[in-house]
Amino acid sequence: MNAEPSGDLYRKTESVVVPNSNINNDNNNNSSSCSSNSSNSRHTATRSQANNPIMPPTPTPNAPSTLAAATSAVAPSSVNASSSPPEPSLRASLPSTLPTELFFDRDLEATIPAGMALSEWKARVELACMYRVFFARGWDEEVINHITLRVPGPDAHFLINPFGLYYGEVTALNLVKIDLSGREVDPSPYTVNRAGFVIHSAIHGARPDDAHCVIHTHSTPGVAVACKEEGLRMDNFYSIFLHGQVAYHPFEGVTVRMGEQERLVANMGHKSVLILQNHGLLVAGPSTARAFFTYYALHRACEIQCATQSMPGRNVPISEAVAVGGLQGAEDADPEGALHWKIFAGAVRRAGIRRVEDVTG
Repeated sequence: MNAEPSGDLYRKTESVVVPNSNINNDNNNNSSSCSSNSSNSRHTATRSQANNPIMPPTPTPNAPSTLAAATSAVAPSSVNASSSPPEPSLRASLPSTLPTELFFDRDLEATIPAGMALSEWKARVELACMYRVFFARGWDEEVINHITLRVPGPDAHFLINPFGLYYGEVTALNLVKIDLSGREVDPSPYTVNRAGFVIHSAIHGARPDDAHCVIHTHSTPGVAVACKEEGLRMDNFYSIFLHGQVAYHPFEGVTVRMGEQERLVANMGHKSVLILQNHGLLVAGPSTARAFFTYYALHRACEIQCATQSMPGRNVPISEAVAVGGLQGAEDADPEGALHWKIFAGAVRRAGIRRVEDVTG
């Protein structure tokens, strides 16, 4: 990663730095020997639709828009001090709000269900976006696996996908809100997967301050690495982003017994990654963006490890001194200090999501 963004990738205005609208990011289309042919075929149409330029087209004046889409309407670098400021609808504090919000409050408020707090609606929309991103990339598996998000507020409530719907069917409205006992907080026509409740409620309950978003998957490269006795090796570009943050939990069968929760929590400790041996991957983060970044790095690390293990010859080792600074080096590459949010927002756009309505119905 370069320390400064390239002039070809970014264009600057007096208000904000935004990615160039002509760049098409195909980074995640890399294949490995661990890629599942059946998974890839299931998502061919969706991925094709998602291969849009990284920046959406300039929105129409009255259309609901993401912050990133709205900023694409700001004049390019030819503006000067006498130019008119951005429209009030873009907010006066764009630089500070752009990296940490997916949508403007005005667009969220226009779609919020009656009686729901704006903070919960934001959480629902963010989580629905995450499910759509995972679906677009083939990181889901039929109607199982889970991504959960704590609902802001004093109560220990969190959102989970309805059992029986695949990720592409999950919306901000049909996410199920439950408490740590697995009871529905609000009425829902859907049930919750018991295994999802056992794993996710354990992590949310034990780490209320930093495990706000929890991701669990059975991706082919993730399960493959989880089956290896040596686990994840710290010898590729992405794995060192996770240096010192990977823990392991031995396989106890399908996770439906409450007694396993204590051992899950103890084995994970305060780390952000738990590799469930012979089973899959689990990531926890303080926000959707941070959890997504961690999972992205973990998934790519597993893909690359699978690929290198299928090739003859030994891997080139990475020194401990270099590995220790892997994550900090990646984060330092963004001069605005918002790497996680920028990557998550880009993934949302790449999945074809442009408006709140794209994930609400």
